Amino acid sequence: SAASLPDASVPVAETAAQPASTELSTAPDASTPAPEVAPLEGDALFEEMLTMESQLKELVVSTTRTAIRASQSPAVITVVTAEEIQTRGLVDLAGILRTVPGFYGVSDLTTHNVGVRGINGGLRASGNVIKVMIDGVAVDFRPTTGNFFGPELIPVEAIARVEIIRGPASALYGANAFLGVVNVITKTGDGLASTLSPRGGLIRGNLSALGTAMAAAHHENVEVMFAAHLAYLDRSGLGLPATSPSLTREVWPPSPVPLSERGVSQNDLNRSSSYFGKLTLQDKAAGKLSFLGSWQNLDSVGEFLDLGTLFHGTRVQLENRNYRLMYELPKHEKFSLSVSVQHFTGGPGRDAVHDLGLGTVALVPVVGVSGWGASTEAQWQLHEKVRLVVGLDGVREDHTILAYDRRQLIDEMDSGGALLRSAGTLFPGPESGLHKLFFNVGGLAQGIVNFNDTWSATLGGRVDVHNIYGVNPSGRAAIVFSPPDKPYSAKLLYGSSYKAPAASQLYAQPMGLGDIRGNPNLKPQYAHTIELAGGYQLPDGWGDITVNAFANAVLGRVEFIRLGNFASAQNQSYEALLGGEIDARLKPHRRIQVRLAVGYTESVAKWKPVIITGAPELSHPMFAPIQAHLFATWFVPLGGLQLSIELSLVGQRSASQSNALAAGKDYKYAPYVFGGLVLALPPTKLWGERETSASIRAENLLGQTWSDPGFNGVDVPSLGRSVFLNVSQTF
Repeated sequence: SAASLPDASVPVAETAAQPASTELSTAPDASTPAPEVAPLEGDALFEEMLTMESQLKELVVSTTRTAIRASQSPAVITVVTAEEIQTRGLVDLAGILRTVPGFYGVSDLTTHNVGVRGINGGLRASGNVIKVMIDGVAVDFRPTTGNFFGPELIPVEAIARVEIIRGPASALYGANAFLGVVNVITKTGDGLASTLSPRGGLIRGNLSALGTAMAAAHHENVEVMFAAHLAYLDRSGLGLPATSPSLTREVWPPSPVPLSERGVSQNDLNRSSSYFGKLTLQDKAAGKLSFLGSWQNLDSVGEFLDLGTLFHGTRVQLENRNYRLMYELPKHEKFSLSVSVQHFTGGPGRDAVHDLGLGTVALVPVVGVSGWGASTEAQWQLHEKVRLVVGLDGVREDHTILAYDRRQLIDEMDSGGALLRSAGTLFPGPESGLHKLFFNVGGLAQGIVNFNDTWSATLGGRVDVHNIYGVNPSGRAAIVFSPPDKPYSAKLLYGSSYKAPAASQLYAQPMGLGDIRGNPNLKPQYAHTIELAGGYQLPDGWGDITVNAFANAVLGRVEFIRLGNFASAQNQSYEALLGGEIDARLKPHRRIQVRLAVGYTESVAKWKPVIITGAPELSHPMFAPIQAHLFATWFVPLGGLQLSIELSLVGQRSASQSNALAAGKDYKYAPYVFGGLVLALPPTKLWGERETSASIRAENLLGQTWSDPGFNGVDVPSLGRSVFLNVSQTF
């Protein structure tokens, strides 16, 4: 849907008379010039760097579609700010989510597949169990409903903060907000300098580079910002992990060249790019008009994909475009209204190709989507204690169903030497160009009642009407206890969600034996979650701690599983899970800041409607049920240097279903420790008023190797040591 959210890049000011939970807009009044602030220097700059914001007091918009303190929000939410992203030297969303409790991602070095609280979407899922948005605009690759998590999503320099909701959120965001929501909030042009940020370094000794250019401006009622990011990452020289079943036995589909003889990855390059821009026109009397454009371009050699592994000719190219135009009525004390339209396209790039080792032909993917969405949302302050949010949205998606054409790689002659087929000739495959239309209309209503300064309740629901799956409701309810003069808070939460199968899960045509095949008989997927969460702010500015326990029921989750000669989409599991998470931000010393995140998930019941004779029983496939992450920063008393250490302990994970079948057992991957080190220089004015900052990030300093779960008998190797130097220059 073409979701809309308030402009949340600038926090709402809180006053005693008007708590943040009753604000209707977070956008600053552009007609009023911002006060001039003198630049910080010397001790003042150092004290500013030492400031640590409380995660309980962070203002968030994703949980209620209006600004509210995190301690009051009716959801379990984590906020990662631009300052933390910069301090840690992170370059993409995958790195941001890696240390969020309850999240765990695996990668085939082409795409990331992020799971939540014990549930991973499986083969070709690309994190489709969560909804990723940029400023409230869904940016999933709609043919699969998977997401981009690497440098192809958005330049991180454009990010103001990332709001991460754990748990179903369909009551607010519709079908794809299945087990979580990630909302990337971008910076505004107001007060934002244009910057150039090159990064260069080594991945296992291979030269690699990334770079971002960002231009921003603000003049009276006009704000504009544009950012572009390019990547060149060389992962060559990696071989198959010893855990791969394909190294010791023949796996399906059979190949003329055994995997054990294919060597190591060659020219394994990621040349992805991302572009983001927005323009805002705001007038006190006329309202606010904003345009947002987001372009994602995934371009990666696919050496460790489940088909065509290490044949050195596969190139994955996916292009995704999203545009939104939104109008908001002038600010009013008790009422706000926004209307938006969205256009989106997605499909493979012109150089996308799959090499299956045939030598004479390669396969070219044919898939895509084009469509429109529209939404309107209104908020009323019905009473000083009651706020109501209602919305209506619709979307139309025209899908070209996944199939494959054949491209001739060499000239083919007949027995007399005459040319039959020239290299480069393209032959349409079966079902190539087949179209399917998807329609969905949804309506939501949410009420928030502030009984007093301490207690509040939220009750909301949404109904989606799908042209294939009919009427599907989802809901949420919450009771929040958050006394303003006490250091503690508590929440009791319930949420449900609904997810329609993706077009590829319903109708995909396989490229050959062993590939995925759609199933038009799939049923919708549902999830229900109950959560109990609490927060405590430590005395004397020592930080704060949030803890939560949850119970999840996931019904009819769709996954591609091995059935005979193909991986067929099935409503594969009905599962109940229990777990808990801890997220602490601590300041044990004025020069030391620490963040600790711990997650635990346990599957307590599972029922599989699809029975495979002789199939091993899997426990937590592709997910680490135990994880702990520690990130500590020391502000060195020498020129404002920051030294940061990052350590992660990742527990055992089970293999994927297809790899367990290939191995004949549910084999496990050994736990591992991930280590990182960042040395950062504070912004320094080397020439004029322009600021220069620099940092060095080194990963996997311990040199430990581990495997990530793969498919079709293939496991994926870890990258090894990497070191990058980042320089950022303002203009």
